[in-house]
Amino acid sequence: MNNIIVYSFHFESGNPNETSHFGQLRHSIYTLRKHNKDIPIKVFVSPVDAYSKMSLDLYDAEVISFDASTTTLLDNLEMATRRKHRWPNVFSLLENGYDNVLYVDPDTVWQGNAQEIFDKYSGDIIYSKEDHWEEFSDFLTLTTPTMNEGVMLIPKSTLLYKDQLLSEVESIMVKWQEAVSYTHLTLPTNRE
Repeated sequence: MNNIIVYSFHFESGNPNETSHFGQLRHSIYTLRKHNKDIPIKVFVSPVDAYSKMSLDLYDAEVISFDASTTTLLDNLEMATRRKHRWPNVFSLLENGYDNVLYVDPDTVWQGNAQEIFDKYSGDIIYSKEDHWEEFSDFLTLTTPTMNEGVMLIPKSTLLYKDQLLSEVESIMVKWQEAVSYTHLTLPTNRE
């Protein structure tokens, strides 16, 4: 199997060297390499000039510069830009020959060999852990658990549903945005 681990993130502003995200990313790759020196790693970094501002390398990870999309239906452009690129970047790798892409957020600390994840979970479905993001999930009426997009294994077979998945990711976030906005307007206040 042709497997790969991918990180993808967007810097809103400033020098990437001075952000906690860059430090987290370096530490994540460092802990990953302690347990597996062979698995390929790609790091998507936005905006295009962000990586050229970084003074430290990312070990042996290949860096791909890109501009995160600002086309969105979400009200919060910063939040949308920060998170919307994950799925398109994963699909770009699946379209270019990889069988399984393990997407991880930069704050992932590796405790063991990542190959074990591919060995156990590679197949025809997306694997992820349940997420409990209180800022949203505590205010929504959810009938199924939310997916933690910060760690997900996506197989090549999902390319059949690429357009639908990309559309659903955006539409679910819009529904949550509307529900949270409405909920916040109707929450009682605790004033004395």
